[in-house]
Amino acid sequence: MNINLKQILIGTILTISFTAMADNATTLRRQYDVTPIGDLGGGNTVPMGINNQRVVVGYSHIADSTAHAFMYREGQMIDLQSAIAGNLGNGASEAIDINEQGDIAGTLSLGAGRLSYLLTANGQVNYQPLDEHTWGASVNEQGQMVGYSDYEAFVYDSKDGSISYPFDDYRRLTGKTVRANRINESGTIAGFCGQRACFYRNQHVTDLGELLDLKGGSEVIALTRVPLLTDADNSDMRDDTVYVGWQQPAQFADTQMFIYGEKLSNKPLIFSVFGGNILPLNANRTGVIVGWTRKYADIGVNSSHGFFVDLADYKSDEEMPLQVQNINDYVSENNPWYIISCEAVNDFGVIVAQGHLKADPSKRAALLLEPKWNK
Repeated sequence: MNINLKQILIGTILTISFTAMADNATTLRRQYDVTPIGDLGGGNTVPMGINNQRVVVGYSHIADSTAHAFMYREGQMIDLQSAIAGNLGNGASEAIDINEQGDIAGTLSLGAGRLSYLLTANGQVNYQPLDEHTWGASVNEQGQMVGYSDYEAFVYDSKDGSISYPFDDYRRLTGKTVRANRINESGTIAGFCGQRACFYRNQHVTDLGELLDLKGGSEVIALTRVPLLTDADNSDMRDDTVYVGWQQPAQFADTQMFIYGEKLSNKPLIFSVFGGNILPLNANRTGVIVGWTRKYADIGVNSSHGFFVDLADYKSDEEMPLQVQNINDYVSENNPWYIISCEAVNDFGVIVAQGHLKADPSKRAALLLEPKWNK
């Protein structure tokens, strides 16, 4: 496998201030209905993935505070612990991602060890114990799961049961830890190579931190595509993948979000929050990115909020700069919930989030946000 550390020359990084957020939700057509999805008896639920059938996965505490993987479907919370753990023991589990077939990737903790697993739609479970600490991170529509251990990234193919290590040449050459966070339908893998953002595509590892001149530590968290491409755009041989991640320009500095795609812009779009952090968590296949941000100066329960970015709104830096939107500006004023983090989004723009009651911030819940469009 060839290692490509420098592909093209990138111009000056464009920094877009977070203060460019839209403030007046009354002028916006998009609005979300908010529904809490419940819990498994322990009062705390964290959603982590959603597919186009609106099936949500994540983890929820049971009465004794142990975390169990769950699936929320058609208004019902389903405890997946027994399906995942089988005869291995009681432990704790998390469901992290789900594809359109219903295959679920996640992690099972047993004592001091941790196994990644793929629970297929037909109920079969496959474990990938590279060592005592592995993490199942993502599954694509081909049933390929990516994950990582303390030092190595892997791909497990449920079709033939094979396991491969796409970043292995890079790791052996550099001696650096690698991580795989996301895999898409074309087999592109987003990740982290020795403190810098990277991706694997067409049997090549590209150091995105060097390619884009990202500062300090960085990581690719999610993959999406440039939306609304014309026939002329599609005839362009450049890849339409968009890479979404974070960078931390210096130790103890605030984190920033970067968005980069060859067909999106000739330079990465960098988003920062003055006096705070911004962290993307997930993206769908139609150009919508979701995440979380916090301003340290905003002391109190509302110092954090969920956000979304829609690449369909982006034309150019001059014509229509891309904006980060506070999700709370897009829900009804009568909605009782304040949204603190947007965790995942499906291709129809349905978001799973975490929030708390405005009247009682101690009461938190996992929320399903379904978009509607006002005329």
